[in-house]
Amino acid sequence: MMNTGISSPRCVTLGDDDALNAGGKAAGLTRLINAGLRVPEGFVVMGADPGALPPELPERYRAMGGGAVAVRSSATGEDGADFSHAGQYETFLDITGIDSLADAVTRCMNSLQGERSRGYRSLFDGGFPESMSVVVQRLVRASRSGVLFTADPLGGSGDLITINAVRGLGEALVSGTARSDQYLYTPDGTLQQEILQGDLPVLEAGECRLLVEEALAAERHFGHPLDMEWAFDGEGVLYWLQARPITTADEAGIDELDTPVPSDDTVFTRCNIGEMLPGAVTPLSISIFAEAIDFGMRDMYRYAGAITKRESDRFICSYSNHLFMNFSLMHTITGCVWGSSRDALNLSILGRAKGEAIEVPRKPLPVRLLNSIKYFHYVSRWKGRIRELERTAVGFRIDVDRDDPAAIYRDIHSNIPLLFRQYINHYITSAYSGVMNGILMAVLAEGGKPVLEHHERAASLLVNIEGIESADVVTSMKRMASVIAGYGAAAARFASMEPALALRWISESGQEAVGFDKFLKRHGHRCIREAELREREWADDPEGLVETIQSMVRAKLAGTGSVGDDGRENGGDAPLPESRAFRWALKKARSGVGAREYSKALVIRVQHQIKIAYRRMGTLLAERGAIPDGDLVYFFTHQELGRLLQGERPLVKRAMKRRRLLPEQMALYFPDICRGRPVPVTPGSGVEGDGTVFRGIPVSRGMAEGSARVVLTQEDARSLQPGEIMVARFTDIGWTPFYGMAAGLVTEIGSALSHGAVVAREYGLPMVVNVAGATARIVTGERLRLNAYEGTLVKL
Repeated sequence: MMNTGISSPRCVTLGDDDALNAGGKAAGLTRLINAGLRVPEGFVVMGADPGALPPELPERYRAMGGGAVAVRSSATGEDGADFSHAGQYETFLDITGIDSLADAVTRCMNSLQGERSRGYRSLFDGGFPESMSVVVQRLVRASRSGVLFTADPLGGSGDLITINAVRGLGEALVSGTARSDQYLYTPDGTLQQEILQGDLPVLEAGECRLLVEEALAAERHFGHPLDMEWAFDGEGVLYWLQARPITTADEAGIDELDTPVPSDDTVFTRCNIGEMLPGAVTPLSISIFAEAIDFGMRDMYRYAGAITKRESDRFICSYSNHLFMNFSLMHTITGCVWGSSRDALNLSILGRAKGEAIEVPRKPLPVRLLNSIKYFHYVSRWKGRIRELERTAVGFRIDVDRDDPAAIYRDIHSNIPLLFRQYINHYITSAYSGVMNGILMAVLAEGGKPVLEHHERAASLLVNIEGIESADVVTSMKRMASVIAGYGAAAARFASMEPALALRWISESGQEAVGFDKFLKRHGHRCIREAELREREWADDPEGLVETIQSMVRAKLAGTGSVGDDGRENGGDAPLPESRAFRWALKKARSGVGAREYSKALVIRVQHQIKIAYRRMGTLLAERGAIPDGDLVYFFTHQELGRLLQGERPLVKRAMKRRRLLPEQMALYFPDICRGRPVPVTPGSGVEGDGTVFRGIPVSRGMAEGSARVVLTQEDARSLQPGEIMVARFTDIGWTPFYGMAAGLVTEIGSALSHGAVVAREYGLPMVVNVAGATARIVTGERLRLNAYEGTLVKL
């Protein structure tokens, strides 16, 4: 038997759901029908053997009106994303009469065991289920026909659509025996190149644009680039004859998931988003976290009148799996909302007023005034949004005790709108903090452009804020280290243990005074790159925390520790403004800092439940043999996981390629701001100066001197020694446990509202951000002097 798993011989109408399980060709045609494209009328022979055809075959043929039909194989795995099986099975055209039809169907089925197809399978270890269905369709008397690729079949680029066309039937073209006209089009229907084989083109411009339009609609429905066959009949009606994934390209290229670039003049930045989720991001996190942030920003900009519901450009974009903000799109708010300015937006996102010149049209003053009222109303709701976040964080759970990955996926899918809603809540709180910080800076600058002095003064005012959620990480870890250090000889033994043994000791009953379990209940959902679904949270991987506590205990036992402020009082030497506006702005800015940190912790707690569910789903899929290991689940998009559960196994190969590419993507380095498609650069390139004096923006006052510790990975951070100056590309909640040992902090990107800046100010830890090229031009062990009053870093 060659049709294992299919119950009995029968005929199914092409387009019915059952046809999705009738091999690659039938599934592709059915999905084209579901996408609204015109496909020749037909049916599928399923569950049959050469000697046992469906008894209703003659009736189904007569119901189509008899006449000429095309008979094509539709084997399991054929026309798939891994292997197309193109030309390995039989196709018969212009078949008429029931006897000829039955013979053609039988010969198609016999081709499954033909020498040609057996040889093809042997190249790939025979890894294809042996099941053959047959598609029977009314024959299209083609006047013109051909193939179309929605992406470059050699490189997978989505920039150009390739159309190859011949007169008459397209079989000669598909088999490679005919020369064709070729037309290259952009997705917007613009002709880029035309190569003709004769004096007159095979296709008119309008026909080409119709092909492009419908092919891109199909690509959106399928979710991946397509290799498609088409034909115009004698009356000029377009029919689609086949659709399959492009298999000659390495679909998991380094730029596979890149967002289309709106224009060569579009400005992108990795600031802000590069702190929220730095480095290369897994496809699953792109499809969840990046979508959630984009959804939140889109909601805010629509509310403020800066964009319409029809806006198609994305705020959060992915290039080589690194996330960027569309800074040009963000600047639209400066022309729509009174009081919003380019300098204020640059300060909020880049941490400095100076940025790329982005010109946006300004709406009339009455419109901007109305939008400013709407925007202020939007951000003024932050308290209610935090209360909603609190309720959701406490009550939201996904049942992961089940053994059904499909049920877990359905639960995740149904709760994605809830997650997106919580990111809106966080964005409202974050926007409130940004607005109030901008107002405070404007008051300090007395309406002028903020300079270094104003940054330094603002940093000095945003300290000793009660209830900073992320600051409790350092407070709690210092307290735990102090408790353990008081144990005398036991403390010394703890400090010298292997981390696994130290974890067992600190978690044992009788150690409640240390408070490690209590710490994990409050902060265990957090970790380095906490928005990345693949990263293991502290509760799941606590050994790193224990190592840091051990280092703190050793420092206390040795009488060493971090180097702090030089004694200057907060607020600086200049007198503070006495106006009501200043007092109001300061109060609101301080409350905004705390609210922003708290809402971030809450939304990550909500996302943590999604993370746990995906992890469980990966384990179950691996146990069932659907994927080789649970970790691979992070290299599908959320939508692809749904298709995988429906049996689209070729996606596994693509996910494996993506995982192999991730280290290469992680090694890429991008400038803070890019005009046009972001292109990787050499770290430190384009940085002015002799490499001994660096300048940045001070965000936490103080001075420190010590050895450099360049931190690019978690392993680097664990090597931090008391009194060293941490030099990193970004700040991250995951670095927080190490702040208790550092003498100072230096980052390449950041702002006064960055997580690291907020925590550093609470502990008097000097910090300077926006130090370009720091991680590339400073070497671990070099002696540094950090001046977080003047914003300088000097190699000694």
